[in-house]
Amino acid sequence: MNLNLMYQTVFTLRFKNRYTFWRYIGVDFGANSVSDTTLLLTRQGFIPVKVKDKNGVLTTTELPNPAVQMIKPETNQVFSEIYV
Repeated sequence: MNLNLMYQTVFTLRFKNRYTFWRYIGVDFGANSVSDTTLLLTRQGFIPVKVKDKNGVLTTTELPNPAVQMIKPETNQVFSEIYV
């Protein structure tokens, strides 16, 4: 009997969906226009997001989702940049 076959270990990897901070860049947004929490990347549509405008006021508004190509890792956080 082959003992190697009796004691083989099988692993299953499961990846969670990617969550990032969303950074909005545009006329209505300032340098700190980042979502207050990490948000799930979605394929389409608009979702309600809490983000600071260029005056630093935190508002909830429906904004577009980021594209996967715009994911930017910075230090120990991951940001998605959305140009509006």
